[in-house]
Amino acid sequence: MLLDILNNNLCNNNLSNNIQHYDYSRYKMINFIVSFRLISLYFTWKQRKELNKNPMNTYDQLGDWLPMRSLFTYTNYSNFLALIWFINKKTHCKEYYLSMYTCLFITTFGFWTVVYPKMRITSYRLYNLIIETANHGPILLSILPDLYTYKNDFSIINFKYPIYYSSFWLFAIWMPWYYMTNDPLYKDFINLENRMSTLLKMFLIGSFGFLGTMGLLKFI
Repeated sequence: MLLDILNNNLCNNNLSNNIQHYDYSRYKMINFIVSFRLISLYFTWKQRKELNKNPMNTYDQLGDWLPMRSLFTYTNYSNFLALIWFINKKTHCKEYYLSMYTCLFITTFGFWTVVYPKMRITSYRLYNLIIETANHGPILLSILPDLYTYKNDFSIINFKYPIYYSSFWLFAIWMPWYYMTNDPLYKDFINLENRMSTLLKMFLIGSFGFLGTMGLLKFI
């Protein structure tokens, strides 16, 4: 009887410690995401004049609305999905996780392979690199421990969920923002020919991340 009580107490203590560790890690990521969103807003505003260069003339286009852009970009959309994931356990379902994972993979892999090589050859300050690194990497890494939970949900039929979430961003978030502000950041989405090319790149990167992960998880 005494051994049973001790074993139950030990199990309860371990469970309590695991829960506390999970909550502590979750709150760390919430603080990390929120902190870098605020830091990013600050530096965006600080550089508003520097961003006002040809061919984009960003500040001429957006004026004092420039910091608001961070609420509408695909990178921050992906990061906000992760923020909601860490805040609200009700989002812990396969549809949400698969979509969040793929969106974060697109922004991370796409930035370092497509965007950064172009930015690297221009004037690029250290704090820009720090902020971009924080936006494109750590948040994706933070959700990797949950891969095992959803490993059986990585299937071709479920690839539709990331497509739904990405389409929602494009048509419900970015397009209205563009038509209100003429923001030049994603002009490729407006011209039909360039839009198809850009969307194809995003689709290929997303497919590579999703299907590649699906293949790797079969060996775990």
